[in-house]
Amino acid sequence: MSGISDQFTTIGVEAVAWGTKAATLTRGIEAETSSKPSPAVEQRPSTGMRPGFLGDPSDRHVVDVRGGTYSLACDLLSKSHSMLLGGLNTPVITTPGGATNARLHTITPSDHDLPSQTIHDGIALDSGTIDHINALGAKMTSLKLAVSPKGNVKVTADYSYRTLDTAAASVTPVYASAPYPFRDRDVTTTLGGTPICQRGIDLTIPTGAKVDRDMVCPGGREEPFVLGRVQPTGTLNQDLPSFDYLDAWLNGTPLSLVFYIEGPEIEEGFPYFLRVTYAAVRFTGEAPDRSMTELSGQTLPWQAFDNGTDPLWKIEYQTTDTAL
Repeated sequence: MSGISDQFTTIGVEAVAWGTKAATLTRGIEAETSSKPSPAVEQRPSTGMRPGFLGDPSDRHVVDVRGGTYSLACDLLSKSHSMLLGGLNTPVITTPGGATNARLHTITPSDHDLPSQTIHDGIALDSGTIDHINALGAKMTSLKLAVSPKGNVKVTADYSYRTLDTAAASVTPVYASAPYPFRDRDVTTTLGGTPICQRGIDLTIPTGAKVDRDMVCPGGREEPFVLGRVQPTGTLNQDLPSFDYLDAWLNGTPLSLVFYIEGPEIEEGFPYFLRVTYAAVRFTGEAPDRSMTELSGQTLPWQAFDNGTDPLWKIEYQTTDTAL
């Protein structure tokens, strides 16, 4: 007998083809309960005229399912999240100089191909059993990070998937041993080279995936790939120190932006960390906020720009995982 506490989510990389179930589907992601697929279902009745039918005819009606979306939310952990982050692009894994157990997983933008993943959900039924569904051919459309005071670092990975298998076979999830949940006090934000404290942080890294490649052919859709200009965005929110950032918005001044999230040490000199680097961001606009009950605040919405030299964005995830 199982119950609601036995529900789970796993992910795996599809190595054969887009929409072909991942051969290994055991990477456990400690997902929040809001994580679930949303199928894209179109009810399409015949539109021709015929006497005797006041409503849509039930015998000349098709249901067209064109994949769907999946939003996977969880706390950011110090181990076992490279595959999740790697939905943006396949990480390059190296051993930092002088390290023994630490591994650095580096992710930069893709300009065409995106990893294809399977997302598996174990869902509790009213009978006390766990049943299983697979979202196949999941391509990440964006990765979001959010941090609030007195909170953990939250990750939301948004996907577009190809098909949903509601008769999936069960899998056994595997979880990292004693991972560290990154929290607000672990975050250092550096803007234009200056560390700044924040009332809150959010950022969105879109992949630029063109998911609406609807075609007249079996299956009805072609595999998504990166198309168009990618525009990472986010918001900083801080107590107002001066009008310098207001002037930076008005003048269109580009600034570097780095989020460094550090956990315990793996070994001397090599901590667990996640670092997100933007070589150039510009503020997209808000004036300072006044209040009679709070300090004046400065909300700083921003967009990342390409400086032609550095990656548009870069994620570095230092962990003990030796493989994706």
